[in-house]
Amino acid sequence: CLFRTISNCNQKDIIMQNHNDKIQYISISDLELDPENPRLPLSFRNSSQEDLAISLERGYEIFEIALSITTSGFFSNEPLIVIPSNNYGKYIVVEGNRRLAAVLGLTNQSIKDAFQDSEKWDPLIQKNSLDINSKLPVVIKSDRDSCVAIIGFRHLSGQLAWSAYLQGMFIATQIDQRKMTPETISSLTGLAKPLI
Repeated sequence: CLFRTISNCNQKDIIMQNHNDKIQYISISDLELDPENPRLPLSFRNSSQEDLAISLERGYEIFEIALSITTSGFFSNEPLIVIPSNNYGKYIVVEGNRRLAAVLGLTNQSIKDAFQDSEKWDPLIQKNSLDINSKLPVVIKSDRDSCVAIIGFRHLSGQLAWSAYLQGMFIATQIDQRKMTPETISSLTGLAKPLI
């Protein structure tokens, strides 16, 4: 499967396409939520990890994801996609922020306490087997540009599509900040060029 035919591929094929894309395991304490996540308001770009988690929890069903993780575990066949952070030894999660926010709610008391209805998390935390030093499956990419196809497939043309507004934000970022053409975005994501 090549990126030009991405709409006919499944997610695992895309993630594992490059032989260098091996699943590795990184401690939760070394993972950071992405302040550039299209789900977050632009005003959150310089926010703390706690504020990013709170924003995701308030609008994106983080509790339900935490319930699934507590019940079934964190699936290693759905690794987080990360890039190196400016904070030495840390990685920014560019794909999987809702899952990381759920894990942070289960493993970080101050983040959990800041969530709305934080007491509903208590039964999950009692059953939870993860702690802040647990390791999660990740695929490490070199930079944001190397993640466009994966994110685009999942959230523009795949089964986890974002709202039209969030899709537009993602596409605008690729054009404005990464200087990609609509043709390039179309070939990387599988989204028809007229929709870009």
